[in-house]
Amino acid sequence: MKKLLLSSFLGVSLVFGNLYAKEDTFNPFEQMQKMQQQIDKIFAEFHRKMLQDDEFKKFDLSFANEPAMDLEDLGKSYRIRLNIPGAKDGKVDIKVKDGVLKVTATTSKEEEKKSSNFIKKERFSGSYLRMITLPKDADTQNLKSNYKDGVLEIVVPKK
Repeated sequence: MKKLLLSSFLGVSLVFGNLYAKEDTFNPFEQMQKMQQQIDKIFAEFHRKMLQDDEFKKFDLSFANEPAMDLEDLGKSYRIRLNIPGAKDGKVDIKVKDGVLKVTATTSKEEEKKSSNFIKKERFSGSYLRMITLPKDADTQNLKSNYKDGVLEIVVPKK
């Protein structure tokens, strides 16, 4: 009985030992991250197509678009850049509550003329929303912002 158990243990050890001896070890967290990235791409593509499709234009799809963002650590401050094309200066709102920076913006549609000859209209008009959890050392009382050429730049000093 002891020999059978020992030989079974050695056999299992060899099989599993070979699985983990390879360079390509299975990492479930890496696989889940890859799956999440694929799902994000699918939903982004669906959202883009839905906004462009004439069939969906008859429905009121007033949900916010999440603008692309860069967050940099500049040493004494943080710099956040958001792509918000088409927003007017007065239509961008920046608020901070409980360490979360909330940026909202709206763009307006151009007035359509009855004599327009559009075949398709794809340019985005609507609202943007981005919420960013700031690092603990961010001095949210003294942030500065600038909107130029469709890019909102926010500089948040460190405490």
